[in-house]
Amino acid sequence: ENSHIKCLVISVATFGVEGAKHLGEMLRKNSSLTRLTLLSMGLGDEGAKCIIAGAKVSKVLEGLELKGVAITE
Repeated sequence: ENSHIKCLVISVATFGVEGAKHLGEMLRKNSSLTRLTLLSMGLGDEGAKCIIAGAKVSKVLEGLELKGVAITE
């Protein structure tokens, strides 16, 4: 477990819904990440909802940036 990462940028990757669920769960348990940026991920609506749900309950995440993640809502 790495508890030292403060900022993470992930670009041009396809997680799919399953990967987004894992990332959302990680955000729920997150104790150090303060900023997450996802660029050109192709998450879709369901994947984005999973990540946003995890971000909402994170006690330390201060910023979430989603660009080019292919969501419609």
